[in-house]
Amino acid sequence: MRLAVLADGRVVALDGERAVDVTDLLPGGSVAGYLDVAGEVAARVAGDTGFPAAGLRFTAPVAPRTVLAAPVNYAPHKGELGDRSPDKGALDARQMGLIVLAPASVVGPDRAIELPDLPGREFHYEGRSPS
Repeated sequence: MRLAVLADGRVVALDGERAVDVTDLLPGGSVAGYLDVAGEVAARVAGDTGFPAAGLRFTAPVAPRTVLAAPVNYAPHKGELGDRSPDKGALDARQMGLIVLAPASVVGPDRAIELPDLPGREFHYEGRSPS
């Protein structure tokens, strides 16, 4: 069983080819409260026929206000760090610094990140899969 958030905001438990709506069981309708109600979710999934999961549109499971990232996680950015790169002896994010990403850059698996139309601006991006 996996939890997923649909494009309409509902939270579903995916079990094989079916989805079971569990939004009402989660505090605030958020996956963040899952551990507190895991038993209730499992019972709902066991006793509910649900609906077909095929064709559902998913979104990101969280809606962050701020996204911080350590640029060293992205190999092409190592050169941009200059003397702060791991190759130069920096060991952690406190020494290397952080980059701030737009909250809108967190999207679901079938959504595109939309860049603003700003002529003359260069955007750097990295795609991350939820592996």
